[in-house]
Parts: sequence; structure tokens; C-alpha cells
Amino acid sequence: MDAYFKGLNDADGWEKVMSLDPVFTQTPDCGQCSHWSGFFSDKEGDVYCPNCGKLLNEPLYETVELNGHEFNIRVLNVKGPLNGKMISTDNLNDMLLGDDNDYISEDARQLDEMIKFYVPASKISLPDEQLAEYINLNLKSLLSTKKKWTIKN
Repeated sequence: MDAYFKGLNDADGWEKVMSLDPVFTQTPDCGQCSHWSGFFSDKEGDVYCPNCGKLLNEPLYETVELNGHEFNIRVLNVKGPLNGKMISTDNLNDMLLGDDNDYISEDARQLDEMIKFYVPASKISLPDEQLAEYINLNLKSLLSTKKKWTIKN
């Protein structure tokens, strides 16, 4: 029975543990990547630089640090209204707010104002077009839910 109580004491506080997303980095370009990127611009799917092997349509990630943790952010490069919008992961969104549902700092508030959409960590590495499609589908379902809710009330 002592082992049971010791286990309960050791587990105290574990419910507040959060796993963090991996932080992706951008592979550096070789001198020929931009040439090959233009050459293969009409190709669909993954295209690699013949000189260095880098994925040419690799998403461009930046990182932000909040409370000692790094999170990926991306700017979408697509046609339409989502072009230039900054996105990040749900885990960053969760970390911006404290237990009282208020921003943990002024930096957190400013960061939240810059980021327009939060997506699951499994979606952040999708190509820009697929990520934009994912965001659009979720926005449509969210808006349709709000409309139904508004109509019922």
C-alpha cells in the first residue's frame, strides 16, 4: 500500500505537463537552388535540387520563443486571401494564455495578434496549398456552425 501512495505523490502535478511540437528548420540553399526552383516551378509534387538534394518547395519556417520554448511559425505563400497570413500550432496558442484565460505577458498578446491561424502540429508541415485548403475547410465549417447557432437563437 505504501508503494501506491508513493506513486500518487510522485504523479502530483503531471496533469499540467504539455508535450511540445518539434521545431523544424529550413535547409540552407546551395547556389543553384533558386535556378532549379524556377526551372521546376510548373511541376507538381516534391521537386529536389539536382545539385544539393534540397526539397525545393520546402515550407519556410521561422521560430518564436515563448517562456523558453520554441515554436514554428509560417507565412502562407498562396493565391487568394490567405496569402501572407502567419500561422502556428495549437500548442503555441495554448501556451499564450494562463489559467485565468488572460495572456501570460504583453509579448504573448502581441504574438497572438500577428498570428492569424493556429493549426494542429501534424498540419504545420503541409505544403502551402494543402494547408490553405485545410484552413479554408475548417473556416467554412466554423462559419456554418456559427450561422446555425445564430439562426436558432
